[in-house]
Amino acid sequence: MTARTHDLAAFTTLGIIVFSYPLPHITLATGLVAVVANLVGGIAPDIDQPTAPLWRNLPVGKYVGKTFDKLLGGHRFISHSIIGLVLFGSGWYYLLHILKPSFPALDMDIIWWAFIIGFISHLHLLMKEYHGYFRYRLNWVSRLLKL
Repeated sequence: MTARTHDLAAFTTLGIIVFSYPLPHITLATGLVAVVANLVGGIAPDIDQPTAPLWRNLPVGKYVGKTFDKLLGGHRFISHSIIGLVLFGSGWYYLLHILKPSFPALDMDIIWWAFIIGFISHLHLLMKEYHGYFRYRLNWVSRLLKL
């Protein structure tokens, strides 16, 4: 899947949640930063791919991307799991609360939740993709065994 697909899924999921549940009063700045955090969360699991857009846009990204690929066990391994969700979620929570004194007008908890919603939407898309893939493979194997 492309980054645009994950962005669209993350934004759509955030929109569904925003229109389905009553939200506390938030500032415009919090809302805008939450949308950006949501989009970042939607593509964050792909940080383990050395050819990810993030690494292509950094001057030494090629080398850093390869390091992250090995560190996270390759594409669709740790970062595409519940462990990855906990690691990335904890890291973002810590980072946002370090930045909180510098940005007192932002509600960091809402921004964190927007990131988590984006991250989960990425994992959900892949579960849908793999479910169909495995069903196709199992049907193919069962047809082969019947011959």
